[in-house]
Amino acid sequence: MLLISIHVSRLSTLLPYSNETFSKIFCIPVIEHMELSIMYRTFCECARVLQKDGLFIITCHVPPLLPD
Repeated sequence: MLLISIHVSRLSTLLPYSNETFSKIFCIPVIEHMELSIMYRTFCECARVLQKDGLFIITCHVPPLLPD
């Protein structure tokens, strides 16, 4: 059975998980909408709850680069 936990946070407090809880964290597409200070706090908090050999998967929407 596949179990998925989704938590939405404004990062005004720490995530409600112990250190090294997750083997994978997905951040799908939200990073490009954050201010730098919030992005930094997000990365620090994800690093705290991610296992040492875990994966932090990030996607970002960027405009296509078209030739002039």
